[in-house]
Amino acid sequence: MDIQNVIRTSKPTMHDVARLADVSIATVSAAFNKGPIREQTRNRIFEAARKLGYRPNLIARSMVIKKTHMLGMVLPWNNVEITDSAVMYANKNKYGLMSLFSAVDSGNSERECIESLIERMVDGIIFLPQQNPSEDYAHLLSMIRRE
Repeated sequence: MDIQNVIRTSKPTMHDVARLADVSIATVSAAFNKGPIREQTRNRIFEAARKLGYRPNLIARSMVIKKTHMLGMVLPWNNVEITDSAVMYANKNKYGLMSLFSAVDSGNSERECIESLIERMVDGIIFLPQQNPSEDYAHLLSMIRRE
């Protein structure tokens, strides 16, 4: 099928890629999820995606597989060594990293930071508490473990 015959929406969809590559949507999904398809078919799908400017919707994918491939990190200050180590770990394991800082004067409490990361459905949380005597750390840790 010719690219001129594919109806374009504001963003190209898997349907558009499937039409251009002359395959099913399931085959497009298999190609992007490293499923068992012929290399020639995979290449045709990737070429169609490139021509259309298609990018997989990672948010939709996360909802299906129930994993975001994002880690969250809560620190009381920007510690370069910890941050660098966390970034290297995340990159090595193909994860993104979202860092939140809970400095007392920033207005972000540790509880708010953790709740924000849980709402964003991160797959794991790195938490370095600021040792605030008024905070219930046992409760914060139980919030993290429940998710």
